[in-house]
Amino acid sequence: MTDLAEPIVSLSEAQAYVRIETGEEEAVVAGLIRTASALCEAFINQIVLARPFTCQLPASGCWERLSLTPVRAITDVTALDGTGAATPLTSGSYTIDIDFNGGLIES
Repeated sequence: MTDLAEPIVSLSEAQAYVRIETGEEEAVVAGLIRTASALCEAFINQIVLARPFTCQLPASGCWERLSLTPVRAITDVTALDGTGAATPLTSGSYTIDIDFNGGLIES
């Protein structure tokens, strides 16, 4: 999976909590928020704020479970060749199944 975690709290909320009134430490606070958000998502193994992701799975022909949930939509599926060139797949060339927890199983 790729794509950074979205901040779970806003920069202004965090600054108010830690009582930072100047903008000099904004970059540090913003980095701490992103790190804390990513650690939270990794710990609970779920996405807290909806956002697009890119996921690479092996072309095994077997069912593969995505590592993060919940999944709301699949917007496109592409195949990568040995050079990394992407070829869009037609909807008839793969199967998708979302389980009761909103987890996606893809083949």
